[in-house]
Amino acid sequence: WTSISPTQFLSLKSFEKTNGTRLIPTSEGLATAESLPEIDYTNKELGITTPPLVASISPSGSYLIVGTLMDGIRFYTISQQNDPVLELHWLKNATISAQIFDNEGSIWIATLDQGVYRIDRGFSEYRYINDSNGLNNPVIRSSIITSDGTIWFGGKDGSLYRFSQEGELLFRGRIGLRSGLNGSIEELFEPTQGTLLIGSGSGIYKIHLTETEQFKKRQDREFFWDLESKDLVNAEYSVKTIDGDGKTIFWGTSNELLQWIEPDSARVIMTHRITDLEFDRTGTLWIGTVNGIYTYSDDIVTPFDHELLEHNRIVDIQKVYGSWLAISTYGSGLIFICTDTGTVMQMDSKSGLISDLVKSTFFDPSGNLWIGTVDGINRFHIDTTKSLTNQLPPTQIISYTLNDGLNIDQIGKIDLIGNRVWVSGNRGIATFRSDFLGFEPQKIPLVLEDIQINGKSGISRDSVYELGYRQNQVDITFTGIFLRDGKRVRYKYRIVEFDQEWIPNETGELSFRYLDAGMYTIQIIAYSNDGRLESDPLQIRLSVIPPFWKQSWFLIMVISGISIIAYFYLRWRIRKALDEQKARQEVSLRVVELEHQAIMAMMKPHTIFNQISALRLHLFNGDSKKANEHFVTFTKLLRMQLDASFRKVNSLQEEMDRIRLQLELDAQKLDHGIQFEFISEGDIDP
Repeated sequence: WTSISPTQFLSLKSFEKTNGTRLIPTSEGLATAESLPEIDYTNKELGITTPPLVASISPSGSYLIVGTLMDGIRFYTISQQNDPVLELHWLKNATISAQIFDNEGSIWIATLDQGVYRIDRGFSEYRYINDSNGLNNPVIRSSIITSDGTIWFGGKDGSLYRFSQEGELLFRGRIGLRSGLNGSIEELFEPTQGTLLIGSGSGIYKIHLTETEQFKKRQDREFFWDLESKDLVNAEYSVKTIDGDGKTIFWGTSNELLQWIEPDSARVIMTHRITDLEFDRTGTLWIGTVNGIYTYSDDIVTPFDHELLEHNRIVDIQKVYGSWLAISTYGSGLIFICTDTGTVMQMDSKSGLISDLVKSTFFDPSGNLWIGTVDGINRFHIDTTKSLTNQLPPTQIISYTLNDGLNIDQIGKIDLIGNRVWVSGNRGIATFRSDFLGFEPQKIPLVLEDIQINGKSGISRDSVYELGYRQNQVDITFTGIFLRDGKRVRYKYRIVEFDQEWIPNETGELSFRYLDAGMYTIQIIAYSNDGRLESDPLQIRLSVIPPFWKQSWFLIMVISGISIIAYFYLRWRIRKALDEQKARQEVSLRVVELEHQAIMAMMKPHTIFNQISALRLHLFNGDSKKANEHFVTFTKLLRMQLDASFRKVNSLQEEMDRIRLQLELDAQKLDHGIQFEFISEGDIDP
């Protein structure tokens, strides 16, 4: 064993730096194995009174994160030339037991008594100014960007701060108690270039920026300048808001609205608790109160009647573009009013806001509307060439919250200088690039948790789920992993074969019932509430096999069977038709034959022969008269015989006449040697 250093080590863990060396927490600070027994970052350099327990270097190499014993976690900017600079101090009085960066670059912090925290990797984009690195008190109540391009902040304790666009502290002072301007600085207003009005708990203080030497130099961090009393306007109540120009100033207090006209004239406009003032483009003054909104024009105060604003606490009023005003409310979200048409529209948590408790708005030159709430910031873009009524609710809302690395949740004011956003609130001041999305873009992992087919679970590794026709009830469960805030994950899906548009889903569950046979390609995407991040599509393919009576082989068999049956049936019908035709022909022949037989039965061939012979005899004997009588009688008999053969029924009289003619012919051959007589009963009518 070799003794490396007598320094007391507080952890057996070591933490790798970006250059390959390792930071080791000791009782005296942070060291590396190569530098021991020297300490790289002493407790004094780090500004800590308790020893470090854990230490990490951010993936970018620009931040040192140190977890301490009973003094929380500290974030430092580091460089090779300078000592670490404290930027942020979180979880004060907590003991940090472990910290680690995940594969997304976010840091996880474990404490002994306050649970586990996760800080998004976007924290490196935020710069914080609070009571640990410049502010006397972290609570900021007001802010303004003055005409010289600097930004001013008023604190709850009466402190006043001035910063350059780059974030350099130019001035830090505090109103002296002797001035009467004690208490919170609620409003900062520049009526004319170079003049700053400061509204506080006891009145308005006016200072001239160009004439006051104390504003031209940066004050030491430990020193607060007491501003001298000058041009003080006393007020009986706390000043909450100021608006106007160089000649006419309106200011609202916790009890009334006043108008001040130079040189020294003031009058009360209305008695009410005033929260904010804003002039529209027509010169009408809009007055926000704790009980609705009013307008002031031509010395007349008029309540603005609308159900969304009636008895509603107004917090802030800002011009957006054109004739639109954005009204921040404490409970009803953000209300938009078109001063030309009176159109009123609402945007609240149901349409994408983080919270319905809105405290301020800021409309930047790029068309972005920034919205400060008690839970963070929202931002969305407005096309100033189009009507606002066609752009609400917005399709994409960006969020900046504690979960995204923003250390201020209750936002007081939002300002923008150049390309940097300045945010103030309950935990100090934060600044970041205006194009920063809150965190770096990344993919949301989307996990398929379960697929139930007819109530039975089973995730298959096959690319296609083969389902029988009775397996037509499918339930799909999936989860998007969004570590910043699981409640902010939403889903959308579509069936490629049927839908081109995505269908929203909030539950992470899909159910399909009574699926018809066919192929179904289901695509699912998880995305963040603000629409900035989403997952790769999760694709599930279902192939529902049709029942056997709908399959091609069965249909072919059925068609073939029907064809065969039809063929044999057709043959049978043809054969039957031929047989029937043949039978009809045979019947016809039989009828002819029978008719012939009937004729023959009525007059035998030898009878005809005998009659012809008798006729020849008469002619041979030269007895033409008898021959003629015999011929007439014989032809008459033949005609009657033929007529009777074509009738189904003959009368008795006809039959008697035919027999009479037959007997007369026979009598003529025998020289009338035959005598005959027909006798019938009296009741018979032949």
